[in-house]
Amino acid sequence: MKRIIQVLLLLVGVTLYSQDTLSVKDGAYGYDKDFALDLHLTTATAIKALQFDVKYDGNNFTYKSSYNLIKARLGGEDSDHVITVKEVISGKLRILIYSPSNKTIPTGNGKLLDLSLHNSKNYGNYSFELASVVASKEDNTNLSLKLENGTITTLAPHFSWNNKTVDFGSVYKDATADFQWIISNEGTQDLNVSLNKSDLTKFALTQWSDKSTPITWPQKILAKGQSGDKLEINVRVNTSANGTFEESLFLDSDDPNDDRKGVQEFKFKAIVYNDNRLVVQSNADAENKKTSDVKVSINGDEDITSFQFDLTPANSKIELISKSASLLKSATDHVISSNVRTDDSGNKFLRVVAYSPSNAVLAQPIGEIVKFSVRPDKIVEPGSYAINVSNVVLTNKALTNVSSASENGSINLITGKFSFDSPVFDNGSGKYILNLGEILRNSYNEKSISYKNSGNKKLKITSASSTNPDVTVIGSFPIEMDPNGTASQEIKLVPSDVSNDFSTYVKFTHDGGNEMDSVQVKGTLKNRNILVMKNSYVDKGQVNTIPISLLNSNKAKGMQFDVSVPKETKAFTWTLTADSNEDFTFAELSNAKDPGITHYVGDEINFVNNAGSTHPLYIVTGLGADGGYDATKQLSGVTNQGATSGTVKVDLSGVSPGTYYYICGNHKSMQGTITILPKFSIAAASSDLVTDRTSDFILTQSALGGVKYRFLIYSNNNSLLSGNSGDIFNMPLSIAKIDNSAMDIVNGPHTVSIENIIISGEDNANVSTESTSSGIIVIGGSSQFDPVVDPNQTAYLKENPALNTYFYRVKASDADENNFIDDFTIVSGNDDGTFGIISENGDLFVAKPQNVDYETKQSYSLGITVSDGFKTSAEETVTIKIIDDPNPFVVNDFTVQVYRDNKGGLYDDSDDIRTSSVPPNVSYELLSGNDKGVFSIGASSGKLTFSAAPVFATPTDSNKNNVYEVTIKVVSLDDTSDETPVISSEKTVSIKEGISDALTVTSMLSSNASDVDGDGVVDSLDNCPNIANSNQRDYDSNGEGDVCEDSDGDGVLDYKDICPIIPNADQADSDFDGIGDVCEDSDSDGVIDSLDNCVNVANIDQADLDGDGIGDVCDNDKDGDTILNNVDNCPTVANTDQADADKDNIGDICDDDDDNDQVLDINDQCPNTPEGSVVDVNGCAIFILPVNNNKVEVTSATCIGNTDGSIGLSVEDNSHDYTITVTGKDDVAIAGENKTASVTGLAKGTYTVCFLVDGQANYEQCFEVVIGEPKALSAFIDVDNDKRTTNIQLSGSKTYNIDINGQRHLVKGDNFTTTLPTGLSIIKISTNLDCQGVIEREIFISEDIHYYPNPTDQDVSVHVSGQDTTVQVSVFSEKGDLIYTQRQQIQDFSRKTKIDLSRQITGTYIVVMDGPTVRKTFKIVKR
Repeated sequence: MKRIIQVLLLLVGVTLYSQDTLSVKDGAYGYDKDFALDLHLTTATAIKALQFDVKYDGNNFTYKSSYNLIKARLGGEDSDHVITVKEVISGKLRILIYSPSNKTIPTGNGKLLDLSLHNSKNYGNYSFELASVVASKEDNTNLSLKLENGTITTLAPHFSWNNKTVDFGSVYKDATADFQWIISNEGTQDLNVSLNKSDLTKFALTQWSDKSTPITWPQKILAKGQSGDKLEINVRVNTSANGTFEESLFLDSDDPNDDRKGVQEFKFKAIVYNDNRLVVQSNADAENKKTSDVKVSINGDEDITSFQFDLTPANSKIELISKSASLLKSATDHVISSNVRTDDSGNKFLRVVAYSPSNAVLAQPIGEIVKFSVRPDKIVEPGSYAINVSNVVLTNKALTNVSSASENGSINLITGKFSFDSPVFDNGSGKYILNLGEILRNSYNEKSISYKNSGNKKLKITSASSTNPDVTVIGSFPIEMDPNGTASQEIKLVPSDVSNDFSTYVKFTHDGGNEMDSVQVKGTLKNRNILVMKNSYVDKGQVNTIPISLLNSNKAKGMQFDVSVPKETKAFTWTLTADSNEDFTFAELSNAKDPGITHYVGDEINFVNNAGSTHPLYIVTGLGADGGYDATKQLSGVTNQGATSGTVKVDLSGVSPGTYYYICGNHKSMQGTITILPKFSIAAASSDLVTDRTSDFILTQSALGGVKYRFLIYSNNNSLLSGNSGDIFNMPLSIAKIDNSAMDIVNGPHTVSIENIIISGEDNANVSTESTSSGIIVIGGSSQFDPVVDPNQTAYLKENPALNTYFYRVKASDADENNFIDDFTIVSGNDDGTFGIISENGDLFVAKPQNVDYETKQSYSLGITVSDGFKTSAEETVTIKIIDDPNPFVVNDFTVQVYRDNKGGLYDDSDDIRTSSVPPNVSYELLSGNDKGVFSIGASSGKLTFSAAPVFATPTDSNKNNVYEVTIKVVSLDDTSDETPVISSEKTVSIKEGISDALTVTSMLSSNASDVDGDGVVDSLDNCPNIANSNQRDYDSNGEGDVCEDSDGDGVLDYKDICPIIPNADQADSDFDGIGDVCEDSDSDGVIDSLDNCVNVANIDQADLDGDGIGDVCDNDKDGDTILNNVDNCPTVANTDQADADKDNIGDICDDDDDNDQVLDINDQCPNTPEGSVVDVNGCAIFILPVNNNKVEVTSATCIGNTDGSIGLSVEDNSHDYTITVTGKDDVAIAGENKTASVTGLAKGTYTVCFLVDGQANYEQCFEVVIGEPKALSAFIDVDNDKRTTNIQLSGSKTYNIDINGQRHLVKGDNFTTTLPTGLSIIKISTNLDCQGVIEREIFISEDIHYYPNPTDQDVSVHVSGQDTTVQVSVFSEKGDLIYTQRQQIQDFSRKTKIDLSRQITGTYIVVMDGPTVRKTFKIVKR
């Protein structure tokens, strides 16, 4: 065996030596050093010369221009080889080795040369690559060399870290906060790190692994890739006190890199806080136009004495209710205020402030503490809307803001949302449109508007309406819709517009956010010009007369239309064979030879050709000249013509009656006839025009195939058809009676179509409304049930309709299966012939429009019947309600200015109420205006009158400026006229106070183009319709032309009047200042200067207390007591002595509260109470102490169930004796010099503590206090067996003692996590209060095991982790029977033990393994 190995080694050696190789040898060198790069050459063939390139990182290595050529590899000392080294570029050397005497480089291996280089300070493994090699052999051929690159390692440390700043962010007070900080060596040489300086006081550095061993300096960190190439540090912040902390640690290292060498600063930051959080309730339910409450909670760790915050809704349509905030807890004396304010951007917010006058605390947990109110309005979309909170201040007893966080809230808006549904559409600008397309003018149109509730609340629709009298909304309100519900609103339209475009709005009011939504209903109007065929019962075997009528709004000169009679399709099959070239044989006709067959228009014939390949079958309209097949006469509508097999199908639906042929294409003797007869036909000779409507008209008729006929009605004299409704001709319809039952016409209804309708109007244009129409004929009809007119029908019709306005379709029904309803008839209520009805379809129309007048009659009741051709219905009443068509009217604003009666003014206008004759055809009404309530107006006279004569000094107008504004509506009484009233009287007048009659409105009726004064401006636009003023000048822009404006009625037009408000026909102006004397009023108080007792200071009341002729506002001694007002202690009542008993600077004669106790002297029972006394309602002093005089301090019970709680009592003012009552305890006294007392022996509970002052029966101050006790100790222990950790959730204390296997941990906070050893651990939890007891639990963490194979035939190997040397193994059957139990050894090296099942039967076994650190149960399947 050894011999074989030697041989193999020898072969390997030969192979290696025979490999021609040029290589760079690896090396490792310190940073910033010179070193030699070795290159080796191995060849089995001598070479004369060698050239190659060496490539490397030129940024980190520098060639030193030095080398060493190894002569030993070149042949010894006799070698004359020389070398050239050229640095081609940085990082690339070109090397040439040769012999001037052509000596070869001998075979062999070894070092060829070394190059001198210098490395940088940058650590790393750098590649040196060989390239462009040329090795010349003796025969000048190139020797191929294997190139082996090398790696040079620069040994240098690299100082690295995961964080330059360790920032804990915000850390909860008393919480355990750790941060893993790692400094590492990324380099190739060990790193030394030393401490330069440490400022750390709040941050502790320990080993990450145990979080307890302090970090010491210096530290040696091994090169990357070795165990110890990083230092894992646990940074823990001290959280015992609140604050913002930032400290630094300065470390130095031997990293040579310029960016990292020297001292590095590492910062450590943390904000330690108590969690005091203000939270606004989320999704508080709210509804539009309803006030809803939103709650605010304060949750945290510190007791709070006061708080403040601002609330701002994200949606401006959410109103915050001022003064709505209230406290939800009342155990303290806290007071709260809330006011709506506006920020600099104009946004409204609610500021809530709460505080305690006694600095009482709100003890944690506080929870819900405040509620405030919001009122959304007109918000359309349901859902969540944010209520943002800001500027939160939570103040503790030290008056420090301890707010740490806040959470915005929201309301959940519950609202129905009205939305239109298809076919209503949004045109993109929020406008909803229902386009009805073409609708008939002056005709009844029944349409619907679809809508839905896309909100989250039931929607109540209170009304649907339209201001257009042509539109009637059908149905009753209110309507309630569930969320996501849909509905449609029925409307009736009888459009009367003369224009072709119809447009109106339907408005829906509801309790959704919008409150009102409108849809534009639009369409294109067309006159009604239609043909109507009367539904009829018909009989077979005779000619039946079918009336066709024309309903026309336009005048008609003639018409053309096609009538398609019913087409009844029945299929028939004929099977054809042939036994010769002479005949076709029909199997269904007892093998008849070439029989003639009969069919009817509309049938389908299927010829099954089994006659053979030489007998192609054709269907033709005629025969050839030789009596045989003629290809030019094939019948159209035939499928599979000329087929020698299969089916030839003949469709007779469009074939005219007549004789046709079937024929063999090869043998003319094989043929027969097909006779086609009509089932329905129209005999032209029998068509009959109705003379009443078609006098001087001609009717022509032509057949257009088997089922269609064309009719033309015209006049050679260009006459017009008479009337607008009624029959125009009777159509003779023949119906065949067929004896063959298989071919006979089926009894029942059949449709007759009228198509391609053209109705020629007066100008020869086609005025047909519809191009098609249809009617029904019933064959073999009968009637079992009476037809019924629907009861309680109501139609609506606008007054002044056009002739032949079709405004309603009467609804009726018939229960018979094959019947129709027809012959609608008005049998009562129409004696004057106002209305007509179309018998065929029940359309009501206006026959005498002059009778339809709302002011004359508001409703009609028509009795209507209907027939089904056999029976007539009972009479039912259809109510027709007439809608008022508003008369033309005009609305204008009027202004009445009242001036002062200046006692003998220059002009008396008591009779100057501008009047003129009033036309009897208009009426007047007060419509609106700020001061509508102070006026009345004569409906027919137009006289505007004050309800009470105005008084200048006490104006009753809305602005209190003696300018009264009112809007007056003038309505034409003639509702048949389009003339509109035009107001011709002045719209701005002035009158003297004390006069009730203001003015008389005059007007005239004017057509659209009327121009009464002939100034080229139509009356409706003329600002002075009675006086020509084409320039329309209006200097005061009040809508009234200058040429007719004379507000004061003094005969001088306003634009010339130097006093336009007060009459002054003489235009006197004494001081020539352009203001008339009667208007001169320097202080604008309404009193002219000549009569004003204070010319330059406005004093409308002219008050003069001392009667000295100087108004009080100008009088410096208005009470005339010789004491000037500015020093007079009673300036309105004369008091020369200036007596002032209470020295309050109010003279006694004026003072109604001499002792200044806020109780008037007339009610004061103690009128001389000392200054500053607190008094009762009678003005008598009452006993009071400062609100913070009495203090209570509570000490809770030390443990659950103990009665060692206490209440400390103290007072600030010990000049009184006190008695303190405590619920369930004896009274306590504080008397004499004492200021304190206490009550002890108290159990957990709420106690009322009241302070009484001896001798003061009315004094009492009470507090409600709570004696607490510790919570019960509890712990939730969660074990993670995989990670071998336990997490313990604690409650009942702030600090806990946790003993784990005898090692104690002091825990602050309510959470503790630690690792556990394998095996049994005993955990004991307690607090510093023995009465809270001890919680003890055993936890077993098992080592892992792995077992295999499973299933098994023999035994199972079990690998047991850990250190146990033995383990107890118990094997059970699947039923639980013990098979065996024994203690087994665990092998030291392999950590294995075996479970022997070789003697056990096939089945499943349960294995239990138990040891000091192992507890596992598993199943094994024995095969």
